[in-house]
Amino acid sequence: MSLLFPSAFGNVITMHPRKLAILPLMLLATTASGREYAFEYGVQAGYEYNDNVGLTPEEEVDISGGQIDVPVNLSMRTERLEAALAGSLGYARFNEDDYDSDYQFLEARSKYQLENGEIEGAASYREETTRESEFLDTGRVGSEASEVDTIAFEGAGLHMFTAKNGITGGVAYEDVDYESDFYQDYEFLSGYLGWVNRWDERLSFRLQGYGNQFDNEGDIEIESTSWGAETGFDYQVSERLDMQLLVGWVWIDTEYSTQLPVTPEDDESDGLQLEGALTYTRERYELEARVTSGPSPSGNGYLLYADQLDLAYRYGLTEHHDCSLGMTVGQSESVDDRLSTSRDYAQISAGLAYEFTSEWSLQGIYEYSYQDQTFALGAEPGDADSNAVYITVIYKPEKTIWSR
Repeated sequence: MSLLFPSAFGNVITMHPRKLAILPLMLLATTASGREYAFEYGVQAGYEYNDNVGLTPEEEVDISGGQIDVPVNLSMRTERLEAALAGSLGYARFNEDDYDSDYQFLEARSKYQLENGEIEGAASYREETTRESEFLDTGRVGSEASEVDTIAFEGAGLHMFTAKNGITGGVAYEDVDYESDFYQDYEFLSGYLGWVNRWDERLSFRLQGYGNQFDNEGDIEIESTSWGAETGFDYQVSERLDMQLLVGWVWIDTEYSTQLPVTPEDDESDGLQLEGALTYTRERYELEARVTSGPSPSGNGYLLYADQLDLAYRYGLTEHHDCSLGMTVGQSESVDDRLSTSRDYAQISAGLAYEFTSEWSLQGIYEYSYQDQTFALGAEPGDADSNAVYITVIYKPEKTIWSR
């Protein structure tokens, strides 16, 4: 299990670059013999239809159009170092010009094995629009696809003092900027430090302290500080089954600051902190599950307490046919109960892919989305749903590998 903070669970049947990043290769220049390099690229071109792109209960807007994405990836590995640099450029054009989108990312990641541990590092830049980013956050796409820029950094390390006991820690930072006044920019800093015990080659236990800080940029400045403790395990049950679990409790202090005549009183909250994951792999199918619960940053301008379950399943029908299923179900609410903001949401996907050759394939996806939310101070717009179809042609040449 990676030491880095878990990223949002990716739906295995979604082709679009909805989670984009750029991460610096801290150790790529390390001098080492026996380096192996690999380079690969691809082109994805597709059609999209959505009968309610804004996921609104009234004044529904349907869109249809095409998109193209060109990803590239360069990786390098030695006996101790693994590193990768990736990038992608894409755009989408629709019958409704307000939802046209341009997106890009660059990505780099590195992991270095020490004699008694390991370190990992990442830094990222992502440019997308609210059409891609807001389903798992505010639920408000808006009357147009507004640009969202995200810069993030993270790092983690593990050092074993003995064969069984060691220390682990990590830190992550995220800066999100919206090109729309309907959302609020924010910064989110989180970190952990703890003790690791390796019971045996397959099982290890962890006990750690955890904390984060959220700061928005709005007329009412909000600063939320969270801290807590959690414990759990990483367990490789077999060669096919992996399990991870961290559970604990978190306390949240929220402070308000404003130039307005009246400033809200500060708030204190607490709640469950939970992260769990399961991966099961067979020759013809894969199953992944993830559950999370705890404070989460939001473009609403304040901290949310969110519970979410993600499931992804892929099955190889034949040598050239794959089918996939995905589901995300969640609930979120404002940490400060006085804001009275809550949201229930779900997304279910089904896909079928056909590989014509080793380089060319075709994928079709149907996606159903639903939400029911209550805005700040109790306004209830009602529930809404949407149906979307994606058809994508993928060209991916064979990976080029060389060494020196």
